[in-house]
Amino acid sequence: MKREGVKRKNGEAPQQSGGAFRAPRTLEPPAIIERVRRRRTTFPPEAKNDSLRTLLYNAYRHEFSGAPLTRWLIIGLIALAIFWMTGLPPGRWWVGGAALLLALILIVTIVITRRRDFVRFEESSPPVVAAAQLDPADKIPVNVTGYFSVEGQYARYTWLPGFYRTFATREHALLCLVRNRRFLRIGRWPGYQTGMWYVFFTPEMMRRIRYGRLHFGRKAAPAIAVDYEFVIPKSGRFQRDQQVEETVYIACQNEEDARRIWADLIVEEIGEIRD
Repeated sequence: MKREGVKRKNGEAPQQSGGAFRAPRTLEPPAIIERVRRRRTTFPPEAKNDSLRTLLYNAYRHEFSGAPLTRWLIIGLIALAIFWMTGLPPGRWWVGGAALLLALILIVTIVITRRRDFVRFEESSPPVVAAAQLDPADKIPVNVTGYFSVEGQYARYTWLPGFYRTFATREHALLCLVRNRRFLRIGRWPGYQTGMWYVFFTPEMMRRIRYGRLHFGRKAAPAIAVDYEFVIPKSGRFQRDQQVEETVYIACQNEEDARRIWADLIVEEIGEIRD
């Protein structure tokens, strides 16, 4: 299921509090998260704009006057095509046709790359490590791509800086930050999306894990893909809970961190988790 972020009422930014996914049983953020927030934490840096894909993602995410920069670019190309096809400037059909073709290519590219969250996962053989539970006090810096939630709101993000943790209950948590930032001096990340966003999953929700490398532009990092299921609770009286299948990509800063997370995830042998 692919859904974009839902705006909060009155443009209010999400608060930095846990909004765990709901499985068949209710999941709530462990109390330890409250203690984590009170400590000063340095999150990993954002990915650099080193390729057309990273530029496209940031142009799609940053807005000007309430609309993504990619939309303004498409509108500009269509307007250019219409103007040129009036015949006032020279090269009526050549320039107009080229502008329309560029707009079409941009639309198709956005649709295709958005479906893949602008990343590419290259699967490989997993490391040979013994299963080992991560200490609940440990946190491993990561960059996360997938479907996030906070306070009943849901949104897709790519390469968000954050931390991987596993609590004593064996609930796995990805605690990530959307920073308030600008792009190309005119685009700004929507204020209602900035703040902390989370991914929570338990061993019961996990269906499969895969090891490999995650590519985002020119950036490639050792990564783990976790396929899991969760339930989005109904938001209206006449709606039903929605069963959702998702994949979250956990990109690590080095192989050692990836091996630690893999060792933690294989503690419980559930479904196809070792395939």
